[in-house]
Amino acid sequence: MIITVTMNASVDKRYRVDSLEPGTVIRLDSCRNTAGGKGLNVTRVLRQLNCEVLAVGVAAGRNGDFIEEELNALGIRHCFARAKGESRCCVNVVEASSGRQTEFLEPGPTLDPTAIYDFTSRFTMAVESGSIVSLSGSLPQGLPPGFYGRLASMAGGSGARVIVDSSGESLSESLTGSPVLVKPNLEEAGALLGRRLSGLADAAWAATQLMARGAGAVAVSMGADGVVYAGPDGVIRGKPPKITPRNAVGCGDAMVAGFAVGLAEGWDAPRSVRYAVALSAASALCEETGAFRESDLEDMLPRVEMARLS
Repeated sequence: MIITVTMNASVDKRYRVDSLEPGTVIRLDSCRNTAGGKGLNVTRVLRQLNCEVLAVGVAAGRNGDFIEEELNALGIRHCFARAKGESRCCVNVVEASSGRQTEFLEPGPTLDPTAIYDFTSRFTMAVESGSIVSLSGSLPQGLPPGFYGRLASMAGGSGARVIVDSSGESLSESLTGSPVLVKPNLEEAGALLGRRLSGLADAAWAATQLMARGAGAVAVSMGADGVVYAGPDGVIRGKPPKITPRNAVGCGDAMVAGFAVGLAEGWDAPRSVRYAVALSAASALCEETGAFRESDLEDMLPRVEMARLS
């Protein structure tokens, strides 16, 4: 079973407008609310792939009620601790005229010791039956930067393999837990390593640097340019075909889901990279975040360009 962790779950709101004009009153063409946060995006993709998945995390207030109700409606198993306050809302504004997307991300609740203890207890029980654990997204207020590292160590002690998709200190500190894979994007990797990165050579350098810091493998995602993956057998690059994306939000989460499937199935690195890139591209063609069309995935798989860099 794959365990997904969403510490800072949200109600994701997708606003579609003709154009975004600051200082004016804007009426929405459409609005859609979904249970979100990076970990839950991973969860929905895995559920669509018919994987056995359990979502754990923290929810708060009436927004937390909505998140759990949405998961119930989707038939997704979940085990969320409850916290005081209110789970955040994250707004994605899509401009129909330009295709641009603007995101507004609330900080989320502050976790007190009771909520942290409740979550940790639930996580401890969950990982006993999980072979893969995915830690995704930001940490809410009240948690130390090393919390993902602690969870990774706990999961590893139970025999689970851990994937981390985070940024900043939480990503850096997670390396102390020896995750089997971390997936920063190019900007996040550069911020962590103190260097502005651009292009394949920089991505490959960053991936090998993060491996040296404790990651078993590193996938540096680059949007339309695909991903550079460094592992024990070298560095490879997967690039999707050129597409016109309909929704770029959650593409990295779909990529994480693809890598989780590869780990669960025991695939080699090239097959996992191809699948993760194809799934990410298929997600970009779907308006709904954390979803894809099977026909798009089947179309993308043979069209992913693979190259060995070292």
